[in-house]
Amino acid sequence: MKAGILISAAAAIFLFGFFLMRKLDRFLDSNRRESASGLSAAAAIKIAFEDPALIPALSELMIRFPGKNIDCELTVFSGSAQEIINKLGTGELDFGFITSEIGKNTDIRCRCLSILICRNRFFCETLGKTVIPLKPGEQTCKILWIEQDDSISKRLFLRELEDLEKCEPD
Repeated sequence: MKAGILISAAAAIFLFGFFLMRKLDRFLDSNRRESASGLSAAAAIKIAFEDPALIPALSELMIRFPGKNIDCELTVFSGSAQEIINKLGTGELDFGFITSEIGKNTDIRCRCLSILICRNRFFCETLGKTVIPLKPGEQTCKILWIEQDDSISKRLFLRELEDLEKCEPD
């Protein structure tokens, strides 16, 4: 008799756990679908660099920012200055980091912030070697963005950029 009650209780607990896990799986699956459909895309910031060698100089900020703003994800691209300006104009990018001169023949009205970025050596995982810049030291970098779609996460990221401290060359 005791064995029958024990088996019945164990079966009931097993079934309860099974249905609870099934409900949790459905909930997590619906969250994944919402993320994939772009409902959380407003919290993503898309950044492009003309010179990928500048990325290590901003790596501390790019690690710290999503840590402080958990609901915001940074996506990083690279391309020519003209490609970056075009993508800013179409809204495919939020910020562009450009080191070359910007031509006056563009129809896109961008906001611009100039900062000094320190070009230091960095480790390239693909090569398994350290890359040393031929001309180390500070370089002026223009950060471009369009203010039309100024979300909270973009404003916070811009504030972080404005507060960047000067870095020391290696």
